[in-house]
Amino acid sequence: MNITLPPDIYCMTCVLNCKFKSGRKVNGFECEEQKLIVWPSENHFFKRAIHESVFKENSCFLPGGVIIVDFSKSNLTHFLSDSWIKKLNETGLKIILLTEKSMLSVANFWKSKYTEITANILTSRDQRDVHEQIKKVLRGASLQPSRRPCLTDDEMHILQRILNGESNQKIASDMLCDMRYVYQAQQSLRRKLGGISRLRELLTHYAPGY
Repeated sequence: MNITLPPDIYCMTCVLNCKFKSGRKVNGFECEEQKLIVWPSENHFFKRAIHESVFKENSCFLPGGVIIVDFSKSNLTHFLSDSWIKKLNETGLKIILLTEKSMLSVANFWKSKYTEITANILTSRDQRDVHEQIKKVLRGASLQPSRRPCLTDDEMHILQRILNGESNQKIASDMLCDMRYVYQAQQSLRRKLGGISRLRELLTHYAPGY
């Protein structure tokens, strides 16, 4: 399956913006500074907003630092396999997901499997409430988790196959199930992903070139 490779991780603690991996910066020297990271880093507006309203305004008491993940539908292809969470886990830092409402089921799927995800915060809340929740997590507090909606293993597998351009017939054949099961799973996926009319629209709008 042509899953996109996770983008590199860059630290925002200082102006160097070093590439980061496995508990240290990787530009040739060890760094004892706390690591403050936004990932993926392509959305400069999101990255700047987190830097200005979160990192500059709040102290982080989590050991080593934190990674705040832009868990939006525009980054959907990064979250179709576990390669992204494995890459982030290599840093040893706690992970906070800032999640679009339409992506909550995908975020909950991964949070149910990886304890390294410390919090899953909906961005559709009032911005003051979002900032307050982030502040609590940075201080080491736990948030009441929202476990629903959540994709099932089969739904994630079918979503991966659909976004890989495979037909319903091939998916049903490979999964040794009838077509009705695939259609029911797709109906559930459309509802959990924000009520989209067709899953294959994601290929055009959120997964170009995937």
